[in-house]
Amino acid sequence: MTKSRIILGAVVAVLALAAAGCGGGSDEVATTESPALKVGLITDLGQLNDRGFNQLAYAGLKRAQKELGIQGRVVESAAASDYIPNMTTLARQGYDLIVAVGFAQGDAVAKVAKEFPDVNFAIIDVSHADVAGSPPNVRGLLFKEEEVGYLAGYLAGLAEKRA
Repeated sequence: MTKSRIILGAVVAVLALAAAGCGGGSDEVATTESPALKVGLITDLGQLNDRGFNQLAYAGLKRAQKELGIQGRVVESAAASDYIPNMTTLARQGYDLIVAVGFAQGDAVAKVAKEFPDVNFAIIDVSHADVAGSPPNVRGLLFKEEEVGYLAGYLAGLAEKRA
């Protein structure tokens, strides 16, 4: 299996865990013969306990550390001007995957991904086609929010019908 497939699998796993946010699981930690995958998470503005993307992505990273044996690190961004330096630092430290939480980091991801073509990047809420230059080492991660809205509306309709 190629390194890019392993990293793509890790992106999917981390984000699936972030999206799931809860649920039971085994206490077993996955181990491999190769060194642990290093995943860095760059927060959007705000804090880790924002009850939004930052918090969900952090929960997914912690769960991936426990269940998949990855090495994770979170870097909080206090201002938009922190995005590029934070990503650059993780890239220079040899992180295999850097996950940007939120569309506001799109320009920073495009710039840093171009400077570090051997590092993989993922950005939440941005399509790959919308990242300037569409670098091959960037994956856009979109969620089907309309499906959740449909289900919530349907449930509200059922509740109203019973009242």
